[in-house]
Amino acid sequence: MSTPQIRSLDSIKQGDGEAATLVATVLRRSPTLAAGLNHLADECLVSEWTVYRWLRGKHEPRTRQLARLRWMVENPEHDE
Repeated sequence: MSTPQIRSLDSIKQGDGEAATLVATVLRRSPTLAAGLNHLADECLVSEWTVYRWLRGKHEPRTRQLARLRWMVENPEHDE
């Protein structure tokens, strides 16, 4: 399966939920969007498409994944 092709965060309609905000926060800190998607997917043990769906507000992460997203935002020193 290919990875989502995002040119910029401004080019997509972001969801309104907490998960979308957390994902966008981590992606903004990443050197590239592709690297950020990959990092989030690896950390949450999901596909890059799943992270993209969280960002768009199409799906919500499970409790454990949401906790991991919160931790990643609160601990930026552990980003790639």
